[in-house]
Order: sequence, then structure tokens, then C-alpha cells
Amino acid sequence: MFGTGPETLSKDNFSATVTPLWGYSFGGTIRIGITKRFAIETGLNIVRRNYRTDYAVPDSNLSSQTTLGVVSYDIPLNLLIYVQMSEKWFMNASYGVSGNFYPSNVRTDDNGYPNMFSTEGLRMSWIRAAMNANVGVELRTEKAGTFYLGASFQYPFGAIFKIATTYKYKNINKPIYGEMNGTYVTFDIKYFLPFIKRKGPQFIPGPIG
Repeated sequence: MFGTGPETLSKDNFSATVTPLWGYSFGGTIRIGITKRFAIETGLNIVRRNYRTDYAVPDSNLSSQTTLGVVSYDIPLNLLIYVQMSEKWFMNASYGVSGNFYPSNVRTDDNGYPNMFSTEGLRMSWIRAAMNANVGVELRTEKAGTFYLGASFQYPFGAIFKIATTYKYKNINKPIYGEMNGTYVTFDIKYFLPFIKRKGPQFIPGPIG
């Protein structure tokens, strides 16, 4: 539905299916209030995408499987809209963009000599922009902070990696090329620290000021 399903590549009696697996994302978030209904959200997250590649060479009755992990760093910038449902419960939706940074290329191998399989990912660029969409509910408390549950969708503006799946046997070398779009859906749990106003001056002078 969101373009996050498996992708099958095939050529010359060799096929490979790259399937997204569960991954994770964690980091810190900052909200900047504009009004009671609108806010801006940003922060820094580390994202781990996991994939499984299933290889098949039907005429030789061969199959194999490898897994691959892609790590990126995500800096989002989203506009949030709040809908107050009760005194402490709020619903929000957000939309925005992210700058995603990819530190390296990736590769995985199955060295079952003499039949060898591999999947290699070559990043399209060290930075990619992506679209963000989010919806969730939160419980706001004065002393304990804010507790949030929701779901997010991220859609990169273009493929994030070129991929090559390869079968090797002695002098036989069969590569198949494709692209990895990096789209994903998440289930989100967030906690925001309470905002506590001090009585009197908000900033306490130091020893020299």
C-alpha cells in the first residue's frame, strides 16, 4: 500500500527477492510551540532499515538467504496541528520533510563455496530528502510530562541505494541490478519532559555573571 513491500529481480534463470524486515528508529525530539494549535517539531534520529534477500537458481535447484542492514541519520522538520479532545488528551497530525544522511555503502555475502550469493547497496547520495507524515494521540500532564502514541510514514524523494544481487559459480557471474526506495512505516512511542517554570528569574546567574 505504501510501497514498502518486497521487490523481485530476475535475469538469466537467477532471481532475488529483497524483502523489508522490522527495523527501529530512536532519538531526541524538540517541539517549538507557535500557538495553542500549531507547533514545529525537529530533532535527530538514528534509523536502522533491515532487509532479507532470498536467492534462487531454479535450473540448479539452488537457494540461499542473507540479511542486510542500512543505517541512516534523520533530521526532521515538521509542522504539527493539535486537536484538543479533553482537558489532557490531544490528537495531532504533522507533515514535513527530513534530511537523511547515509554514512556508507552496505554489503552482505553467503560464501557457500562454490555457489556464492551476495547483495550490495551503493548509496545514491550521502544525503537524501524525504517527506514525513504522522498522526497520533498524547496525554499531557503538568508534572509527569507528555506521553505520545502514534504512527509515521516516510517517503524518500528518490531511491536511496542502487542494489546489486549476484550469483557466482566458478567462472559464472550473474548480477541483477535494481533500486531500494527506503520507504517505511513506523509505530511511535514518545515521551516529552514537563515544562516547569521557575519562580522569579528564568536564568540563574553564574559565578561571573
